[in-house]
Amino acid sequence: AGLAAHRGDEMVSPTAPSFAAGELLVFAGDRPARHKDFVLAVLSDRSVFRQLFMDPKGLRLQPLNLDYPPLHVERDAVRELCVLVARVTAL
Repeated sequence: AGLAAHRGDEMVSPTAPSFAAGELLVFAGDRPARHKDFVLAVLSDRSVFRQLFMDPKGLRLQPLNLDYPPLHVERDAVRELCVLVARVTAL
């Protein structure tokens, strides 16, 4: 499992679930990602935190903030999908 601080407002939603900038999130790379999981997708040029939708043509990485477009990628373009397993609410 790995810990990451979320940056940006792409995953901020007026309704739950919503993930604020600066939240500490725990991801597991050893769990298989499933449709609608929240994932940290490791791509060749960046990593993005999004909700995963498995479409017949590939993967759609959907932000919760509708001001941002979804990211459509082919399955082989993703190096790793790490599934969100927890939020750190206090240290």
